[in-house]
Order: sequence, then structure tokens, then C-alpha cells
Amino acid sequence: MSFDTAQYVRDLGWLLPELWLTLAGFVLLALAPFARDAAARRRLAWLSAVAQGITLVLMVPLLLRDGVFGAAGPDAPGAVFRVAGGQPLLVIDGFALLFGGLVVLAGLLSTLMGIRFLEIEKLDRGEFHAVLLFAVLGGMFLVASTDFISLFVGLETMSLSVYLLVGWARDDRKSNEGALKYFLLGALASGFLLYGMSLVYGATGSTNLFGIAAAIGDLAAGHAGPFLLVGLLLLVVGVGFKMAAVPFHMWTPDAYEGAPTLVTAFMSTAVKTAAFGFGLRLFLVGFPAAGMAREWTLLFALLAALSMTLGNWVALLQDNIKRLLAYSSIAHAGYMLLGLVAVGAVLAGEIPAGLRSTVLEWGQVSVILYAIAYTFTNLGAFALVVMMRRGRIAGDRVDDFSGLARRRPLYAAIMTIFLLSLGGIPATAGFVGKYWLFSAILEAGYGWLALVAVVNSAVSLYYYLRIVVRMYMAPPVVEEPYAVTPALAATVAIALAGVLVLGLLPQPFLDLVAGTLLLGP
Repeated sequence: MSFDTAQYVRDLGWLLPELWLTLAGFVLLALAPFARDAAARRRLAWLSAVAQGITLVLMVPLLLRDGVFGAAGPDAPGAVFRVAGGQPLLVIDGFALLFGGLVVLAGLLSTLMGIRFLEIEKLDRGEFHAVLLFAVLGGMFLVASTDFISLFVGLETMSLSVYLLVGWARDDRKSNEGALKYFLLGALASGFLLYGMSLVYGATGSTNLFGIAAAIGDLAAGHAGPFLLVGLLLLVVGVGFKMAAVPFHMWTPDAYEGAPTLVTAFMSTAVKTAAFGFGLRLFLVGFPAAGMAREWTLLFALLAALSMTLGNWVALLQDNIKRLLAYSSIAHAGYMLLGLVAVGAVLAGEIPAGLRSTVLEWGQVSVILYAIAYTFTNLGAFALVVMMRRGRIAGDRVDDFSGLARRRPLYAAIMTIFLLSLGGIPATAGFVGKYWLFSAILEAGYGWLALVAVVNSAVSLYYYLRIVVRMYMAPPVVEEPYAVTPALAATVAIALAGVLVLGLLPQPFLDLVAGTLLLGP
């Protein structure tokens, strides 16, 4: 097989954002030892923010290329680095660009959020920003990968970087504990994932998702074999861990509480977004056959019900707002799984012919739309937690928000909007996301799962409104100066704009999402 230089250069053109971010990460890593004072480390943080902003800009020309939207197969224009058989390792399609853009946006806003915070907490070591860039880079590769090899490389690049970030406060026992638990359980989950990949490879003879789908399609119905079924089960376990779905959620509360707040914000948005992008592409592209879809649809339906129920009910008991939002994040993983279950029901042949195209579209749209809504909402909520950091008050207790409306009415109003969006109240992004998710799962015929989702949404309002009550009804805590910077204020403003615009004018977002679907209606 001859080497095609022109094709290789064209492939690199599709990966220009990733190449740029890789270069920026290594440059920041090289500059870190020379950043010996706070001012120099702040400049590194701004360089990281600029690098991620340029990455978003570089994605725009790719979005405008012909054939990017509505083309997610092996013959898509952005299918790059083809191996033997002509199957690509990566596909830079609308789906990859949208999910990758969300990961970069989460990284950018987390960086802006932490410019002053890291200095206050004495965590502003220069290498932090390089590690964060590599985590973002891993997420971008993860959502674009169509081969087990590139999937695992992207996954571990992101995971290893986040392990470091969680334990960044090396003198804090909670940070050490959270990082250790995350690392040990993450290594176990990676083992499950790798073993599942090896079994699927043994059963199909391919590591490529398109090749796996073709091989499964050639198998007689009901004769998939035990290796393929066990491999599929292990893949669900590995993906469930990255999504923080019950019962693979054990690391989440301790890691979220122990990590620096901006790292918690990044994990709850960028890592979760990348995990769902990875899961969608893995199962919709690699295992769309009816027999396989029936298996993973049932598994994800159970995970969704367990995640929504345990996440919301345990959140009721939390006084630490980071742990509260951690269990809330587990519940939201359950909500997002509803869309995947709806698509799986279509692929499994459980939907009447007249509804298949509708449910197939709604299921995919709902997951992507909810990922956008959740990214803006959760980043905004954590930015307010960072903003509450003042003097001797860490701002991570529910009681720290007591009387906030009397001291800072604007902060209280903004936090209320974010909390109402997490609860799915109308006129917010969260309501639009839940409306599409609940509509998709109802049309898919999973009425019992929709009922579980609605009941748990009502439960979640209690602990979200508990914070609102503390802000407006409780007496204020001792007044101290707030650690608010222009960068932090810009983070809150961007998140707030995203929540309100998506909540009030969702149509442009729906039009954008409709062109990024992996499976056409």
C-alpha cells in the first residue's frame, strides 16, 4: 500500500484544531518552569484561554465545509487516517465538531473561572494549564474516534490528565482521597473496557466501528455468540463509568468534592460531554444491529432509572454543594441516557414503522441538546460557587449562600436561574433539554421510564430550591470581600447567556443539532 502524501496533508487539515491544541499544550508545559511568580502564572492561564479560543475559531471553517453536516459514515469528507480496508480512525463530522466544541468551551470557561481562584488557593503551578489542555485534547479525539485504538488513546489521554487535576491540591487530604479513588476505579473501568474491546475484536475480526457493524450484520439473528455479548456488556460497564451512571458512580462524590472547584466544573461538563459523545458513537455506529441494540437498550434503560433515582434522592441529604452537584450530575447522566434508550428502541425494532424516523431523530437531538444545556448550566453554577470564595469562607457549603440576596441580589438572581435550569423549569435551557428527552422516551414506548424521570425531576426541585430558600430567606453570614475578577464575571455572563438564549430561543440550536446526527431519520 503506497503512501499518499497529498491525502495525508488533507487529513492533517481536518485535524488542525487538535494539532494546534497539542502544540499549545507542549508550549505551556515548556514555559511552566519559568513561571516563578503569580503574575507569570496568570499570563500562562491567559495563554491557555487564548489557545482554547483559537481552537474554537479553527473549528468554524471545518463546520462550513461541504458535506460536514448530515454525513457521519466512513465516506464522510472528514473521515481521516484510513487503515487497511479503507476504514477511518477518526471522522471529523458535525457530531465530532459540536461535541468537541462543547469540550473546548468547557475547558475555556473553566480556565477563566480559575485564573484568580488558583492563586487564592495556592494551586497556581504553571503545569496546571498544560494538563488541562491535554484533557481537552483527549476529549476532542474521543468524540471523533471510530476505532477502538483511537478511542482508547483519546479516552486515556483525557482520563490521565483529569486524574492529575483532581489531585492537584496535593496538601489536601480530600483531594488526595478523591484522586486516588478516581484513579483506582478508573483503571478498573479501563480494564473492563479493554477486555470488552478484545472480546468484540475476537468475535468480529475488526477494531473499527464500521467494520464491527458490518461483521455483526453478517451474523445470523440470535447467533451473536457469547464472546460478542460479554464484550458488549463490558463496553457498557466502561462507558457507564465515564458517564458516572449508577452503579458505576462511586468515584463521583469524593472526586467532585476533593478536586479544586474549577476542576469539578470541568469534570462535570467536559468529561461528561465527551463520555456521552463517545458512548453515542460507539453504540450507534458499532452496534446498530437489532439483536445488539436490544441488549444495550435494556441495560441503559436500567442504568438510567437507577442513576436518576439514586442521584436525586441522595442529593437531598447533602450539605456540601459540590457533593450535592455531584449527585445531581449522576441524576443528569440518567436523564441523558433516556435519549440513547429511545434510539436503541428504534434500532431494536420495538417502534412502529410510522414513528421510527421521528423517535430516531428526537432521541439523538435530545441527548445533544441536553449536553449543550447542561454544559452552560453547570459551568454557571460552579462559577457562582467559585465567586462565593471569600476570606475564610470557601463557598462550597449550602449555608455559605445564606442571605446572599440581601448582600448581592444580582448573584442570588443568577444562581437562581442556574438552579431552576438544573430543575427543568420553563424559559431555561434545562427545560428545553428535558422536554425533548421526555418526549423522545414517551414516543419510544418507555412510559415507565418517563414516569421515573418525571418523579425524579420533581424530587430534584426540592434540593435546588433549598439553596434558593437559603439565599432569600435565611439571615446573611458575615460580610467579607468577594473574589470576583473580570474573567470570572465573563464566565458567568457567557453561561447565563447560553442558559437563557437556549431556553427562550431554542430553534437555532435545534437547527444546528439536526445536522449533526449520527443516524439519519
